[in-house]
Amino acid sequence: MKITKSQLQTIIKEELERMMEDGHDDRPSEIRKLKVSMEKAHEILAGLQHHQGELPAWWMSKVTIAADYLNKARDYFLVSGEVMEEEKEYVSSFYTAKEKRAKELKDKGVEPDLAFAIADDQMEKAGKKIKSKK
Repeated sequence: MKITKSQLQTIIKEELERMMEDGHDDRPSEIRKLKVSMEKAHEILAGLQHHQGELPAWWMSKVTIAADYLNKARDYFLVSGEVMEEEKEYVSSFYTAKEKRAKELKDKGVEPDLAFAIADDQMEKAGKKIKSKK
């Protein structure tokens, strides 16, 4: 079946309107995406608990990247305009330390994605210790 340019434009316009009505470009859409991501993360965790053997490097890399993206999205709220100046300094120094640690690991031959994941995990644990002491 062939469609005309005009028909295609109408279809695209209707789809864009539907997406906007559905909250595709606003906060409800992002909330929905995060809820779906949480469900998928729970499914992955359940799968890992029953998985035997090693996981492929490509798979671990995807999880590492996904975790990094979520951390960056979370950090947006940590350093937004509503955060106190000392908190901004803490986050800035946190990233400097994290990048330095990842570089040290890469220099020792650790794969870059894995180096960032390890550094992120170590920095998160260190951050929790610091915050618990305050």
